[in-house]
Amino acid sequence: FWSLRVLLRERVHDAALFKRCMNEIAMEGADADTNAAVAGAVLGAAMGYRALPQDWLAALPNRAWLEAEVRAWQAPG
Repeated sequence: FWSLRVLLRERVHDAALFKRCMNEIAMEGADADTNAAVAGAVLGAAMGYRALPQDWLAALPNRAWLEAEVRAWQAPG
């Protein structure tokens, strides 16, 4: 919820905001990996694919497979 508040307050939908939120959540410690995963999913859905950091997307393992899965879900019929 914190990351959504930041998004609403700043009204910016760009990679820099996404990175800042993810880094701040990850640096909190404790269950940071789960918190960052949930916040990343929520922010990604709220901001849209184009706002995600391209350098982070390029570094994803199995990116080609993941993109093929997304395209399959988007296909009509």
